[in-house]
Amino acid sequence: MDPKTPSEDLRLLVRLLRGLHLWSQKDLAAAAGLSVSSVARYESGRMVPTRKALESLAAAAGVPMSALDIHLLPALKAVRLAMATPGEIDGDPDMAAEKLASALFDAASTAVTAFLATLEAPEPEP
Repeated sequence: MDPKTPSEDLRLLVRLLRGLHLWSQKDLAAAAGLSVSSVARYESGRMVPTRKALESLAAAAGVPMSALDIHLLPALKAVRLAMATPGEIDGDPDMAAEKLASALFDAASTAVTAFLATLEAPEPEP
């Protein structure tokens, strides 16, 4: 996870992980070994989850951290930027379009790089 990941993306990510199993906050907290109040604060944006907390949440939801880092967080950023009004991004529609294009490029290039790395990995021995 990039330390510059916006808290809004992390807030949405926690909600997404919970939604994968249609869990309540209590269910996710129990599965992840966290308090219900922590999960509630993460989802409301009042608190930003640590890397360790995200690892626990991802493991509870059955999602590898690599999928969060490589696919989900970049996708959330791109969607958030796509849904933002021009005034929310520096008040400049051209800047908004440029930032969206950059986020989409980053998400795609990260996914392609990860895919290529799997092709270069040695085959497991039987």
